[in-house]
Amino acid sequence: MPYFLSIDIGTTNVKAGIFDEEGNLLGQRLVEVRVYSDEPGSAVQDPREIFSAVVSASKGLAKEAGVRVDAVVLCSQMHGMAALDSDYEPVSPLYTYLDTRPSKHSAMLESEYGRKIYEETGCPPLFIYPLTKLVWLREARPEEYAKARYFAVSAKDYVLYKLTGEFVIDESTASGSQLLSVRTLKWSRVALDVAGMDEDLLPAAVNGDREIPMRASVAREIGLEPGTPVMPGISDAAAHNVGVGVYSETELALNLGTSAAVRIASTKPVLDSRGMRFFCYYAGYDRWLVGGAINNAGLVFKWFKEGFAHLECCLADVLGTSPYELLEKEAGLADPVPGGLLFLPYITGERFPVRDPYARGVLYGLSLRHTKRDVVRAIMEGAAFTLRWIYDAMREEGVSAHAIRASGGGAKSRLWREILSNVFNLPVAYSMYENASLLGNVVFAGVSLGYYGSLEEAVSTVCGGRECEVIEPDTGLAELYSKAYVLFRDLYGTLREFEKKYHKTLFEEA
Repeated sequence: MPYFLSIDIGTTNVKAGIFDEEGNLLGQRLVEVRVYSDEPGSAVQDPREIFSAVVSASKGLAKEAGVRVDAVVLCSQMHGMAALDSDYEPVSPLYTYLDTRPSKHSAMLESEYGRKIYEETGCPPLFIYPLTKLVWLREARPEEYAKARYFAVSAKDYVLYKLTGEFVIDESTASGSQLLSVRTLKWSRVALDVAGMDEDLLPAAVNGDREIPMRASVAREIGLEPGTPVMPGISDAAAHNVGVGVYSETELALNLGTSAAVRIASTKPVLDSRGMRFFCYYAGYDRWLVGGAINNAGLVFKWFKEGFAHLECCLADVLGTSPYELLEKEAGLADPVPGGLLFLPYITGERFPVRDPYARGVLYGLSLRHTKRDVVRAIMEGAAFTLRWIYDAMREEGVSAHAIRASGGGAKSRLWREILSNVFNLPVAYSMYENASLLGNVVFAGVSLGYYGSLEEAVSTVCGGRECEVIEPDTGLAELYSKAYVLFRDLYGTLREFEKKYHKTLFEEA
């Protein structure tokens, strides 16, 4: 039986796990990594710390599980960028997707290049992407840019170099850089011209199933055989889709955490012909991820808890429960949104479907009869409406689903799943498996190495049966939510110009 070391390089931690080919987890470790912010808008990481976390998370796992690892496979967060010297050592931090300082440059890219970059790469003009960061770095950090000989365009590139001695990136993760052609899977000449660089400054874009021998020194430190194959793997988004069992064009993966995302695995690239309201990334295994991610989901719930739910926080300590559970119970007693409130949840601006850094949170419809429970429910509904908005844009391009598989911390809430089911008017299955990305890595590796006949077989064999109850939409509520959803979109449209005036008057002129 083959065994895999699966590594997930996340934004706040690195997870490593030993799996057998049936997807059974034999051992796991998590190591936190820091995000630094030394000036407004900054959110950076140290590539050396990320690699150290990979080694620490992996070290000794195979020995503890009592197995010999046949392959190492990685997935990672997308959209990071770091400058490296001629020895492939960092001369800059890793600028993560959370770093908002390149925002003005994304506006410039949109005004000067319009849809051209989107149609070439599948990535709308947004500050999160490495292309925008490269343009920003050249102008805002010329000393770092001048020292650079190479540029890593994800958190994974530097790690792969340290593990194997080869400077490569898998096509799946590279597709989230806004530098890769979404159709040819080669570095885009259009994007490179915008960045003012040649492709020899970037890692080689390779298929994620390429087997690269691990350096002997690193293998010994981790506790593996020298030369153990390392597979570059796929992005964390692609791994998550596979891990929750979403591999067809008719199922929608919905990840509800601090942020949230909806994605479908398409057999061809699909772009938004009307407004760049969703992305299209290559996923690997001849599929493309079509969907969008939002900033404001569990983050807004957390903000509300910390600022307005002191009683629930105190009671939770006494009762030995979570303040979120108490807030959810309160919200469950409130009327659905057609009876009261609309909440635009954009407390940190938004990236999909509206790409609006000026958007702010708005609670509309307050009256004397409303209480905390109504506000909490409106927060949940606001996130669901925004995700539905992305999905509707996808449906306009012929991409639709017959069911949702939900995962993430927010999806633990039955009420939130009920709201999602009624807002989307689709059944929602809850994927309770907490290591979906690690499991997705294993499926990808198993298919690539020939342990399964097909991706469909692998997903069925390894990922099947990992969801709990399925919530069906309530016909009456779904109809009411459909009407409220139209009002939600109208509210945002009405306020959009005011938001720009508000920001300019109170912040830019001040």
